Amino acid sequence: MLESEDEIYEYRAALENQRIYQMHFYISSKDDYYNASKSKVFKEVINSFSLNYKGNDATVRDINEIKQELYTYRDKNFGWTIDLIATINIDFKNSTNHYEIVDERGAKDGITCGVEFYSTASGESLDSYVEQKNKELYEDINKDYIKGWSIENIQVGGISAKKVRYEIIMGESTCIFYDLYLIKGKYKYNVYLYGKSELFSEKEIKLYDKIFKSFLPIEQANSGEIADNSTELRTRTLDHINTEQNWSFKYPAIWNLMEDAQSKTVSLTDRLGFLEVYISAAKGISEDMVKLRLTENFDELKKLKAFRVIADQAVVEKNIPMTKYVCEYELEGLKYNYKAYIFKVKDTVYGIHFTVADVVNSESVKKRLDSLWESVKIFDLQGEDI
Repeated sequence: MLESEDEIYEYRAALENQRIYQMHFYISSKDDYYNASKSKVFKEVINSFSLNYKGNDATVRDINEIKQELYTYRDKNFGWTIDLIATINIDFKNSTNHYEIVDERGAKDGITCGVEFYSTASGESLDSYVEQKNKELYEDINKDYIKGWSIENIQVGGISAKKVRYEIIMGESTCIFYDLYLIKGKYKYNVYLYGKSELFSEKEIKLYDKIFKSFLPIEQANSGEIADNSTELRTRTLDHINTEQNWSFKYPAIWNLMEDAQSKTVSLTDRLGFLEVYISAAKGISEDMVKLRLTENFDELKKLKAFRVIADQAVVEKNIPMTKYVCEYELEGLKYNYKAYIFKVKDTVYGIHFTVADVVNSESVKKRLDSLWESVKIFDLQGEDI
């Protein structure tokens, strides 16, 4: 077992019949690893590995016995079925209505397929459903990076459906996205599939088309209501308050927030990972020290393609004197915009950093970032704004 300051890496190996079996266990928080209740589920998984499997567990399928290219997966709660590649992993996304399927190459290098479904709203049609999803696409992605958008009316199991195809240019690579939309009974479905363009050979496109057209929604008699709050979430903001370091802000509910209790930092990311807001606060250090670290980061960025400083200046915002840094750079073919504010209030130095790739720098995203910055508040121990 290896330990770093924050992380745990556990490695196990076994030798049996001239074969070496290896297991790797990684957890990003030492506190979680040594907390018995938190780590129980992870340890149960790694301790369950056995070289003496007798094949008497009906819930386990040996993929070596699956000869056909696809097999049918049935959702036990809602009854829908879809044909899947044999060597896949299914992630249930911690919900009953969102399943994500990743092929053997993994989400980064392989094809990802998913099924998501909700109850239809009153008066909602297939056309209005697709129109709303298309609107969301152009809100999240810079329209200049979306290519080849097309829509096709198809039949899936005798049900009218719409298949949308588009490409997103992501620097040196291009990702192809397919979305299948249909409404059956009281539910609306989105079957999606995406991956890097080089993975879409003619043979694989035919295979993925089979997967799409195999989808069959069959509602169970006891299937319940699944409210679609995705549109409402896009307009909602959540409050994040740090009473220890006396700051707060509002952030979009559709972004992911991660807080590091040890380093006292907070980061926000979008679903594609091309946007990050990073907030730090530290006592007992000087602004000059923080600026020096930022300068060192700039020195690393200067090694990247097309690095350009736009601003390095003293400003007054929120009635607080601060230093504002703005630069642009290019990494793996993607253009990034970086902005940072460094300032000190009483004995605490704050740093707020925004990094956004052009591919997601849409007008909607710009407004969200502006709103987040406007919402940042620094308050005293009585909770009053400074």
